[in-house]
Amino acid sequence: MFKLQSLGKLVSVSVLPNLLIFFVAIWTERLLAARGIVIATLLYTLATVVLYFLR
Repeated sequence: MFKLQSLGKLVSVSVLPNLLIFFVAIWTERLLAARGIVIATLLYTLATVVLYFLR
C-alpha cells in the first residue's frame, strides 16, 4: 500500500464508519463511548496527515 501511495487514502476511508458509530453512541446516550470514538478519529486523522506528508 505504501508503494502504491494509497495507504493514506485507505486510512481516510476507514474513518468513515466511525461517523456512523459515533452518531449511534450519541443517540443511545453512551457519551463515554462517543468520546472514545472522537479520540480514535483524531488519531486516524493525525496518521493520515503524517502519511500524506511522507509521500
